[in-house]
Amino acid sequence: MTQHHLDEAIRYIHYQEGIITGLQNELKALTINHQDAVELLNTRTAELHAAQTFLSKTDTVSDSEIRQAIERLNAEIHQIAAAVSDSIPYSSDKGQNVSLSQRTLDNLAAILGKPLFERLKAVAADDEAIVQIALQARISRFASNYLQSFGNFDENNKALRSVWQSIRGAETQSVSGRWRALARQHAKKVPEFNNPSPVKLRKALAARIIEVVKSTGIQEDLNGLSWQLQERFGSKLDAIVQLILSIQKTILEDVIAYDFHPIIAYPGHPFDGTLMEDEFEDRSEGSKDKAGPALCAVALGLTRNEMVMEDGQPVERRTIVLKTKVAMECVLKEFEQSE
Repeated sequence: MTQHHLDEAIRYIHYQEGIITGLQNELKALTINHQDAVELLNTRTAELHAAQTFLSKTDTVSDSEIRQAIERLNAEIHQIAAAVSDSIPYSSDKGQNVSLSQRTLDNLAAILGKPLFERLKAVAADDEAIVQIALQARISRFASNYLQSFGNFDENNKALRSVWQSIRGAETQSVSGRWRALARQHAKKVPEFNNPSPVKLRKALAARIIEVVKSTGIQEDLNGLSWQLQERFGSKLDAIVQLILSIQKTILEDVIAYDFHPIIAYPGHPFDGTLMEDEFEDRSEGSKDKAGPALCAVALGLTRNEMVMEDGQPVERRTIVLKTKVAMECVLKEFEQSE
């Protein structure tokens, strides 16, 4: 072999080595790309698996079960209202409600309506029915407000509900329902939402009851009334609190396909037979006249709401699951005539 041939062979070997080195670098790059692709695929698979688990979740609670829970809550509210109104030490020596702030009195007047609020300040020993109606109205409003709350009644809760309402108005039910469920589940863990414990909720409920009792003008101090209420009706307070917390969890966290909303009638609202039921219709002739306004709500109702797409726009469909029970203003006149 001549030197020329040897040089050619060496150059060829170097050429082949260059090709091999290039192929090795390409293989290395492909290997890295493959590993990245595998890792990305594993990540996406895990995400899809998690999403599939959540997206395929079906509601395990029926309309009838939620309705029955609301009816049990209404029954407990009725029972404690009747028991408390029967135990009040009524007196003809009326006080001026100096232990209640003007803000509290104004709020109570707005919830009960002026006719009932004014009548409440003049009740006597034979006016237990008036006090019972007022107590049912006040406790029902308290329960309704809390059942729809993501946390405590503060600005954080209002902000979160506003976000949810915006999502409901723009997205499908499956999206807004899942967002609501997740938001509520995690809001419970955030201190800023100040979610009250059952003990704090019980104290808040007792305070609302005492507001109604004190508005009758009885002379007992607030601390004494609070102690008596907790001592005599503690089990009834606990029953209401547990039902509120249970129903709240169900309608905010456990149900996705629909949005359930408790409903109550507001004082002075015209009677609407599609939403309301007269609590005293079967007991008096006068209350059968539905021309007058509602005095107040005495029991919670329930609606089932679903966001559906129509012509590319979300539309809310509402079904009345349970009507709210009301006392009509004419009931006050009937009580006055029977005295």
